[in-house]
Amino acid sequence: MENVKKQFDEWMNAEMQQVKVDAAAYCVLIYEEADEESDDKYSVDLVAFDEYDEYDCDWACGDGIYASHCNDRLLYFEIEGGWEECLEQVETLLEDYLQQGQYSTALKNAEAVGYGFADGDIEIAYSK
Repeated sequence: MENVKKQFDEWMNAEMQQVKVDAAAYCVLIYEEADEESDDKYSVDLVAFDEYDEYDCDWACGDGIYASHCNDRLLYFEIEGGWEECLEQVETLLEDYLQQGQYSTALKNAEAVGYGFADGDIEIAYSK
């Protein structure tokens, strides 16, 4: 986990440097990247949005105003234990980053910061 945390923190720092706009919300989207070698491969994508509506469960379904995947900057990693374990670990990584990450203040300037699988429900890690 410590290696994944270091990778995540460095990736978040690099991605937040790339976001040149004020975002209403951010979301760390998770993708399953399973192949014939492993079912435990995932990637994450930081997406910034110019609108956020706490009552709209699809707020993170649009293209956003910035997305890591548009610049081929996804973070790839392996987490054993299936998608539920991956979701829990991404939650912990993001919450830690919101507490002590280099760009935590910039993230908290947004209305909300969420995380979740791209084809699933989005959980809120932070909201004003």
